[in-house]
Amino acid sequence: MTDKTGIQHLGISKFPVIITKVKQGKLKNAIDLAKNNPNLLVADYPKDMLETRTDEELVNSISNKENEKLEYMGAIIYGNTKDVDEITGKFQLWRID
Repeated sequence: MTDKTGIQHLGISKFPVIITKVKQGKLKNAIDLAKNNPNLLVADYPKDMLETRTDEELVNSISNKENEKLEYMGAIIYGNTKDVDEITGKFQLWRID
């Protein structure tokens, strides 16, 4: 859509983006559950991303840790609403206070 000044606006996305707030333990569990569902696409953001400067350093850092030792800052979980809601449905919506 275009506004009166001719600037384009994407509008409401066909695929909604919901941002939730959750404690570290629940985030880790949600990521693990989502990765075990072949119908979901998961992009996780481990804390190692802040502690490394290159992709090679990130790969080395993660490859030297067991899954249980990884700490996450966030994740994107994409897929069927039912599948995503089974994992994240009880999470609190993120709000700017």
